[in-house]
Amino acid sequence: MVERVIPSRLSIDDLLTKEDLAFSSCLVVRLDGVEQQQVVAYDIEAGTVLRNKLALNGNVFKEGDEIARETVTGVVTVEFEEVA
Repeated sequence: MVERVIPSRLSIDDLLTKEDLAFSSCLVVRLDGVEQQQVVAYDIEAGTVLRNKLALNGNVFKEGDEIARETVTGVVTVEFEEVA
């Protein structure tokens, strides 16, 4: 079994294989201790999270034909999701 290291920054645009996608889905990204949803990219050192913007009803917000994104800043932590 290959041990994976959590990268200090990651973007879904950089994921090349199904294994990369599966790996990224096992990560929990938190900003100032609050788990983030719809994360597109994160940078621990820069303290930024890029995420899909959500409408009040919880659905992804669109601007025209594109999903709207927002960058939020703070203390970013990333860890593997706990498996029950």
